[in-house]
Amino acid sequence: NYDKWCDGFDLLETLIVITEEIGSQYNDEHRPRAVAESDYVFEALITLHARMILTAKEILSLMKSGFADGAQARWRSLHEVAVTAAFIRKHGLKVALRYLRSYRVQSYKAIKQCNEYAKRADLEPFSDEEVKSSRLEYENIIKEYGEEMKTDYGWATSALNIKSPRLFDLEKSTGLDHWRPRYKWATHYIHPNYKPPSTYLGMVGTIEEGLIVGPSDAGFVDPAHQTAITLNIGTGALLHPHMRNDYLVLLPILTAISDEIGSVFSSVHRRDSNT
Repeated sequence: NYDKWCDGFDLLETLIVITEEIGSQYNDEHRPRAVAESDYVFEALITLHARMILTAKEILSLMKSGFADGAQARWRSLHEVAVTAAFIRKHGLKVALRYLRSYRVQSYKAIKQCNEYAKRADLEPFSDEEVKSSRLEYENIIKEYGEEMKTDYGWATSALNIKSPRLFDLEKSTGLDHWRPRYKWATHYIHPNYKPPSTYLGMVGTIEEGLIVGPSDAGFVDPAHQTAITLNIGTGALLHPHMRNDYLVLLPILTAISDEIGSVFSSVHRRDSNT
């Protein structure tokens, strides 16, 4: 698998390494200012960017191990993070603060659920004191920001003026809704919707019918190129407001590498199809 796709794998890894170095340098340069100015946009975006790098590494690892469908499913998460980053960059400080504060809301909901099923799930329940402390934080956030914070994307309500926003609403707001067909495609590898065995990425190019239950050396074109493009979207969201000349030079380079990744993986696929 590696011998077949090595040029593409190495190029994608190069893009990930460059992206990580950009994020690290950006964090070192701007964190002191961000802390002094309570720049919640910076804090939200730098953590999202780090999550994107981690997810991209997971995708690459899955591909090297022969799991194209798993990589495609993981790209779905990468897309969600990139859309969130682009949305926060567009809508600014108030939305970023709501996004950061939403953690406490989701944390309280998780604590309640854990305690509800603790006995049956053989989990250690949270103490009454821990529940009380978390509930107080939750109630304070709801009081300050409104009932909409109770939903998963409620932190985006004020910017969208929609009662219960969804990821699709964030996609439309950022102009990234054209990714929706690929996002829905990736969803098939997460949810138990029926898929004929021949439609799995790992079965691309196979002659005989079969049930895929392990690694293969096929189907990496789409998850690889999508990962490269989406990683660049998130990096662009991170760097936008403090663009220096060296950053301005880097972004077109990242785009060029992304284009090359698509070309390399596609050429390997075509060569394999013709043999």
